[in-house]
Amino acid sequence: MWSSLEAFRKNVIGHKIVSVERTAHIEGEIVNAGRGMFDDDSHSGVADLVLTLDDGRKVGLVEHSECCAYSQVRKVIINLPTMDHVITNVTQQDGHMMWHIMAGMDDVLDVNLDWDEGSGYYTYGLRVVVQEAS
Repeated sequence: MWSSLEAFRKNVIGHKIVSVERTAHIEGEIVNAGRGMFDDDSHSGVADLVLTLDDGRKVGLVEHSECCAYSQVRKVIINLPTMDHVITNVTQQDGHMMWHIMAGMDDVLDVNLDWDEGSGYYTYGLRVVVQEAS
């Protein structure tokens, strides 16, 4: 899950979230640092969470499972401010079960996750997909 969090951080910090969608279509590159663990380097289909950023890019989290290992987005709590904001950090809590997207000291989006590495042999972790602005 660490590579998923780092790839997500790299792509959202410094940007404003324009919109948040659950189960939205996204086409783009899988940008996880360890993306070779997945079957391919791109994704075209449904993502479990898609953030549209101020530069027009979309960053999606796509669930993944293989045998007894899995990762999934369980719940999203949106606290987006009505004022302008810039994502300054993404932190994790409870062993990557909760990600907090921060703008300054404010928590603007919480993503509750569920995951299990299974036996340790199979791949797990969310695919982080970035779709460039059109």
